[in-house]
Amino acid sequence: MDGVWGDRRGRLDQALWRFVRPRRSTTSSPWSRGGSPARWTGLVVPKKRAAYRRARDLDVCPLRMIRGSTSPATRGQSKRHALVDAAGAIEADSDDGLPGSDWYVDHVHPTLRGHQRIAELLVEEIGRGGWLELSAAATAARVRLNRRRHFRRLGPVFFSNGSRRVEWLENWARRQRLDAEVQPVSWIEFARAGNRAMDFGQWEDAWKAYAQALAACPEVAPAAVTVLRHACWLFEQGRSGDAADLVDRLRELPEAEQGAVAPIWSRAALVLAVESGDRDQAERTLARYSRLIKATASSPDTTGWGRVMPDVLDRARRLTGSDP
Repeated sequence: MDGVWGDRRGRLDQALWRFVRPRRSTTSSPWSRGGSPARWTGLVVPKKRAAYRRARDLDVCPLRMIRGSTSPATRGQSKRHALVDAAGAIEADSDDGLPGSDWYVDHVHPTLRGHQRIAELLVEEIGRGGWLELSAAATAARVRLNRRRHFRRLGPVFFSNGSRRVEWLENWARRQRLDAEVQPVSWIEFARAGNRAMDFGQWEDAWKAYAQALAACPEVAPAAVTVLRHACWLFEQGRSGDAADLVDRLRELPEAEQGAVAPIWSRAALVLAVESGDRDQAERTLARYSRLIKATASSPDTTGWGRVMPDVLDRARRLTGSDP
């Protein structure tokens, strides 16, 4: 029997080799490396997107469907069930259509922000389909309040538990073998590493990465704007305390006090003071920055702080009892 099974095993090995050999160049490895941050510098967006999608589709991860399978599945299911294109929506919301650690904590699982975006899509689809009679749309402030309450119910170990489970998955995937290739190489990558650490509640690691982003950026302003944008994401997620910590850290920058970042930073600080009902902080911020905030109200909203509370000046004045 050993001879028979040995012969069969030999033929099986030969057959597998003949199948794999012409496909060796189609593994995800060269494409994922080609799409890595270190090699994206100078690449045009279509090439970045092609490398990203090629790596994703050739990855052997059993937890994710490739694009060639999702389209037929979507067409078939859409005739019987309501579906939302979560992946497409996340790509559309991403810079250059390339979602990274701002939307995924690893190669499969969405971030907290990603999960909340999917929930929004589901609610919108339920409303369009008429399956449930929805009440009036909740205000953004109400959504933030509900999210804050939800995080309080989850308790202080929620983030560390998530970090531990992702670490288990990365060990299973042997991520350490390519660890050197996914390390930050530019200020924007350091900023994204900070954002990822925040998703796991690793505050000190997050600020260390953000500080490296601020130091590595040729001019402080672009990096500071990015950190403020990430703080706004946290604020919208219902994590106003973490958002306030980031904004407070940025106060140490001279540019935040009186430089190019001052209009955005002061608006963020005022929004946080109003949201928390901190009258003293709102008074101090109004006294120093109200004219600057008003003068730049029509400037492009590069961080989101103008969008989340467009009437912040009026609300701050009502909170403090001050005149316009």
